[in-house]
Amino acid sequence: MSRRQQVFGTCRLCELTKPLQESHIVSKFLWKNSGVTGEKRSFSTRCKTHAHLSEYHRQDGFKEHLLCMDCEQQFSRYETYARRMLFDPRGPVLHRPAGPYVWPGLDYPKFKLFQMSLLWRMGISSHSFYAHVKLGKHEPLLRSMLRAEDPGEPWRYGCIATLLTHAQKPVLGLFSQPERIKLWGHSCYRFVLAGMHWYSFASSHRPSATACKLVLDSSGTWILFQGELCDLPYLRAQVDEYRQQHATKA
Repeated sequence: MSRRQQVFGTCRLCELTKPLQESHIVSKFLWKNSGVTGEKRSFSTRCKTHAHLSEYHRQDGFKEHLLCMDCEQQFSRYETYARRMLFDPRGPVLHRPAGPYVWPGLDYPKFKLFQMSLLWRMGISSHSFYAHVKLGKHEPLLRSMLRAEDPGEPWRYGCIATLLTHAQKPVLGLFSQPERIKLWGHSCYRFVLAGMHWYSFASSHRPSATACKLVLDSSGTWILFQGELCDLPYLRAQVDEYRQQHATKA
């Protein structure tokens, strides 16, 4: 199929039949600003659920015809804001604090809707890399909230994140296939991307008081902790590869 050929279908957000954009499932800037993609860069994926579908020498993040132009632009507003916050040279992603970091002054609706849009797009994707993300009844609920630009209460589809380090330096160029786990008795999806270990909740009930303190709150404050890359055994193969690539920089 030619890249210029229009694809018509039902937009997954507004549910209208329109020309569909080839949307990045996970925001393009999260791949590019992490150094995973870009000029003369490529990466490989290890797909645990469909090993035979693992890909090598990819030069762009995963894309799919999901959204119409209007809905793509709606998400773009959240992404523009999140990119500016996450990759600010003075921010915690690039300029790591010495310990736990209280990140104030974030725009709660924009940043929360950005977090929710990531989870929802992974859930509706048909790409094998996101096969673990099965939102079930949460998919239409998330869609409705995103359509209405309603960020909801902080705990509802909230996100906890840890800043990853290796040898006391930020880790950016590592990512993992999203997996469903239980955290404090609630379903969530964990994945590594953009120097952070993300935990996105998909639960009908309010999580524990501890979890509620760690998600982005309605005042725009997010608490981030530090995490050592080597302490993630489920990423052992990628950790070992990362350590070998960066041995001379440690």
